[in-house]
Amino acid sequence: MKPDRDLNMLVEPFRSKAKKFLELCPDIFCTEAYRTPGRQAELYKKKLSHLDGVNKISEHQKGLAIDIAFHGNELYPLNHQTWRGVADIAKECGLDWGYDLWAHTGFIDNPHFQDNGKSTNNNGMHDYISMAEEIKEPILTNMEGENTLSEGQVKALINIAVDRAVARLIEKLTK
Repeated sequence: MKPDRDLNMLVEPFRSKAKKFLELCPDIFCTEAYRTPGRQAELYKKKLSHLDGVNKISEHQKGLAIDIAFHGNELYPLNHQTWRGVADIAKECGLDWGYDLWAHTGFIDNPHFQDNGKSTNNNGMHDYISMAEEIKEPILTNMEGENTLSEGQVKALINIAVDRAVARLIEKLTK
């Protein structure tokens, strides 16, 4: 299964944040965006992820993460400062860097950037309601195209609902 690089499969407001990040960093490109449960399971089996896609859902499966690489001969630079430079721009765009999220655990994920859950617009409002509409079909339609929910899809839907509820609560508390 090939990685999906289509930014249109990401949910708003994260899609706009990711596009802005990529526009501000012309030396990088997206290697993977939305990830199906099947793709996540494949990466887990190859030990390229610690998330199985069913019991532990990736932010990619929620449409809230991208992986990047650099144009040129060195797709994944060894120089930490090269990564730090784009991570600083990502932070300004409302993205968290995989290295900053997990390096303290020993898991280094330089290419990973995900939504930080914070708004980048002036009024501080999140657009998570539109997220629900955008992800409804991909989650409700399984890989065979049937409108049934697998256990993993139900868990993903619950995780997204909880994330949204927490975001709304935080938003209300910070007003």
